[in-house]
Amino acid sequence: MKKIVPDPPKKVLAKTVKMPFDTCDAGHMPLLAVQPGIDAEDALIHVALYLQCGIDTQYKVIEQAPSQCKSLAFTSLHSMEMAKGVVEAVLGGMKRGDPGT
Repeated sequence: MKKIVPDPPKKVLAKTVKMPFDTCDAGHMPLLAVQPGIDAEDALIHVALYLQCGIDTQYKVIEQAPSQCKSLAFTSLHSMEMAKGVVEAVLGGMKRGDPGT
């Protein structure tokens, strides 16, 4: 029997590639790296957690910052909040499997 409706394309989930990160410039191999083969969804969950830690820290910085630095601290805070919002929106779309609505 021949199928009338073709199978949907297989969903290929993105995975991480090895990505060293280091700002030390000590002339040696980077000490830290994102490991290859991690599912994109898992990596984004970690990113959301890291951003939340940054947001929590930034609130403490704002509490103790001198008044002339508060606007800079708020700018950093809002940037982290926006980045976290984008990550969470992508994760929400991945869970639903929707192209976005």
